[in-house]
Amino acid sequence: MEESCLRAWEMRRSITGTEVVRIDVPKVVFEDCLMFLEVGLAQDLISELFPADKRMITPSCCPDHFSLTGASVETIFAFFGPYLFQAIDQSKLREWEKEEQRPEITECVEVQLRDPTSRHGILKLRIGWSLAHGLVNSLYT
Repeated sequence: MEESCLRAWEMRRSITGTEVVRIDVPKVVFEDCLMFLEVGLAQDLISELFPADKRMITPSCCPDHFSLTGASVETIFAFFGPYLFQAIDQSKLREWEKEEQRPEITECVEVQLRDPTSRHGILKLRIGWSLAHGLVNSLYT
């Protein structure tokens, strides 16, 4: 995140807070929350989190962007640590993936990029409602 464009701008302005991390909490209780992390060195992140043979490229919200899904569940734990791993694991989507016998790869982690060689991107995590509220309280209070 320190390599993201937004964070570099914030550091130049000596801003103590950051907009590099954002969490969208739904109004309806117990729906999944979305956590967005603006990242630099996106290609390194992709090579670690997304096995080449499992990656799925999909169109994004904007015509000149795309999303990459198919993150390795095993790598998520090593990359994000136990709390975020548990938050991802408790999401409704992840619960469905486990019911459908998809234990190794998840669509709960995706990266949005402008083009295939982009150094900067947005990492989107789908996390369970109960642990997301703990994150929100930690980050924004």
